Amino acid sequence: MREVPGPALSIESESGYLTDEMVRGAEQALDEIGATATPALTYLATSIRANGRNTPYSLVAALPRAVIDAETSAAPEAPTSAAAPDAGATSRPIWLTQWTADDLEAQPGDAVALDYFIWSDADGLSDGSAEFVVAGVLPMEGLAIDATLAPEYPGLSTTEDIGDWDPPFPVDLTRVRDKDEEFWDLYRTAPKAFIDVDDGQLLWDSPYGNLTALRVAVGLREAPAFGAEVEAALLKQIRPSAAGFRTIPVRTDAMTAAAGTTDFGEYFTYFSFFVVVASLLLTLLFFRLGVEQRAAEIGLLGALGYTPRMVAGLLLSEGVVLAMVGAAVGTVGALGYSSLIMLALRTLWIDAVGTTELQMHAAAIPLVAGALGGLLATVVCVLASLRTLWRSSARQLMSGGWLDAQETAPESRRRVQQAAWGSAAAALLLIIGGSIGVVPPAVGFFGSGTLLLVSGLSALALWLRGTSAQAFTSARWPLVRFGVRNARYRPARSVLSTALIASATFLIVSVGAFRQGTDDSTSKQSSSGGFSLIAESVAALMHDPNTEAGRDALNLIQGVDDIHVARFRLRQGDDASCLNLYRPQNPRLIGATADFIGENRFSFSDSLASNEAESTNPWLLLDQPTEPGVVPVIGDATSLAYVF
Repeated sequence: MREVPGPALSIESESGYLTDEMVRGAEQALDEIGATATPALTYLATSIRANGRNTPYSLVAALPRAVIDAETSAAPEAPTSAAAPDAGATSRPIWLTQWTADDLEAQPGDAVALDYFIWSDADGLSDGSAEFVVAGVLPMEGLAIDATLAPEYPGLSTTEDIGDWDPPFPVDLTRVRDKDEEFWDLYRTAPKAFIDVDDGQLLWDSPYGNLTALRVAVGLREAPAFGAEVEAALLKQIRPSAAGFRTIPVRTDAMTAAAGTTDFGEYFTYFSFFVVVASLLLTLLFFRLGVEQRAAEIGLLGALGYTPRMVAGLLLSEGVVLAMVGAAVGTVGALGYSSLIMLALRTLWIDAVGTTELQMHAAAIPLVAGALGGLLATVVCVLASLRTLWRSSARQLMSGGWLDAQETAPESRRRVQQAAWGSAAAALLLIIGGSIGVVPPAVGFFGSGTLLLVSGLSALALWLRGTSAQAFTSARWPLVRFGVRNARYRPARSVLSTALIASATFLIVSVGAFRQGTDDSTSKQSSSGGFSLIAESVAALMHDPNTEAGRDALNLIQGVDDIHVARFRLRQGDDASCLNLYRPQNPRLIGATADFIGENRFSFSDSLASNEAESTNPWLLLDQPTEPGVVPVIGDATSLAYVF
């Protein structure tokens, strides 16, 4: 807020425009203290044209008509109704200052044209023009020489001469005349013309606001005291967010972000389960092979008076000693392997995580728990390997006859059948539950896969333990029949080997099943939307890179017509991809243009489409009207599912 002639105060914004929220808050604040404000919008016209003459680079102020009429020295001689002006109408009133009227040799009733720049996200900076009729002439006093109607603009209002202007839009300084420099020396940013504020807001509305100032008359009050009263009232009504400020609870946001995104421990547990099962099966297979090779030795110990419990104790002690050595080596190896992986993620694989701040953290409790878990798994595998030997006599072990003492009893076969059918039924229930949403998808997928694996292995065990009347009597497929016969010779070992391979296969298939998207990156419905490159500019693209003129202005490759560039407005924020290890509190947002929305790129997993057009192109939902304060957003499905 600054003092201006009048005497008055001018409420302005550092950004140049007053947002709608600022205007509403200021009006409420002024009502509380019994003051009123005059809206003002000042804009730069590149030309004011009339009677074949041209006044370049002039500021035009839009004020309420009553304010302008109060200072006009000539009565209107042309239609002056400004009610709901049409963009193409030629009856809009304009008031010229005496200096401008003399320069254009204009008088009331003459037609005047204003040329100016307008900005749009689709077309960038483009030329605009509007027709007016002179409604009056203001003498060079009061409003006509009030330089405070224009907000302070870096690179323009603070320069000594017009030739020193450095605005962010193109200026042809060769058009500037000596008389223009003389006006600048005398009156600086004083307007050279005035229009009705309704016309100005219609022509020069912007996403940032449609007013540049609110002017408050001081009246009989003392300006300093009244200014302090206005400031206090404004602070009560206008929130800091209206001026672009916002309070951030840094510690709370940091703690929330540090909590991470979706807890992938559940998924890692499911995937690791099959790796652990495969490892246990491999361990069990190795122990079983060792026991089979030492069957005669075990039988001899039994013949010498060793009880099965004593023999099992000896073998278990051997396994525990080996497991302790393996656990120690494995613990040290795990620390070294983890350190190596962290080093690779910080250097060679930095693109996978996007940070060099990853460090390995080792806790004693998980390391000890892992070592004890390995020991327990060893005990279980040894006891499971010795289970068959406990049912065999010393003579059978020494002669090898224990191999024929398979679990072919009806009770054993019935238990295996029950396991096969029960696992299949439970897997079917999990599949149904996952399909209708009763069971979480991950639980349904891995749970049903595990149960089907158990059912298949049980069915394989039943088939391998069956008998065949035709051993080698058929000449068809002799090698296949020989292999099947060999697999049936030791069915337990065959089932273990099959389970090991099946677990590894299921793990590989599971990882592949979670892959989404298509390999055809040129398709509009692919995960890349058909785009090959992504580029981010430091400054706004004020020219269309899809046109030859735009590419020339941006210094891009010429003569390439098959390159399509889609432009977006970007609001910086937190990365919401898998490269961000923290939970995004303020995600990056991009604003899509109408051209991009019409191209219907990318594929959608779900949407709020309510008709066929929206189902075909869900991007159209961004243009649908919503409740006040609600902004429609389209988000990445993976990020929405696992990040937020």
